Amino acid sequence: MQFTEILEEIFNDVPEYLETVYLKFEDEIIDDEVGIRFESLKEDLKYNSWLIAIKSQKILNSGINGSDAVDMLFPPCLNEFAIEDKEDGLFGKVDKIEIIDGVYYPIKFKTSLPPLKGVWDSDALQVTAYAILMEYEFNKEVPVGFVNYIKLGSKKPVLINSYIREKFLNVYNELSDILYNDYVPEVVKNHKKCLACNYSEICDYNVG
Repeated sequence: MQFTEILEEIFNDVPEYLETVYLKFEDEIIDDEVGIRFESLKEDLKYNSWLIAIKSQKILNSGINGSDAVDMLFPPCLNEFAIEDKEDGLFGKVDKIEIIDGVYYPIKFKTSLPPLKGVWDSDALQVTAYAILMEYEFNKEVPVGFVNYIKLGSKKPVLINSYIREKFLNVYNELSDILYNDYVPEVVKNHKKCLACNYSEICDYNVG
């Protein structure tokens, strides 16, 4: 197959799928920018399809058969897998879980750009939460997760070590204090985040 044929096969159903999702939630959407974001997402996914098409052609040209190529590019996975740990009061829906040689890897998809190095702290903490839930659900150690910044087609690893686990638990305990013990944390002012907040017009801490 030529590159253009592979790209067409991969991307063919994406616009229709996005349109279906958009129409499903159209009545609930109150932000005018959501439609623009959907168009941007379509372009991001087309770029990712382009990258996959290049990899597919290289793999097939190397003599690997189609079935093995699919296994290399698309390992077995679970999509939007919901897990609840009632004992610890933790719930989450993992964007994607890839299963390779019996090892489970959580993947978080982001439409934002990544930092120059590594991943954003908030993304690392979310992947860590996914890993902890998966260890509870599958009774398997999760050594590493990934953040897939689809705008650049960049899949970056997050090592689930003792440091990031402790950092997550500190955040989790602080959130528990807020929810159950009426603890009010100190407000951290961030101009960019304040501008993007839906409550910016009524918030006393708005720095815009």
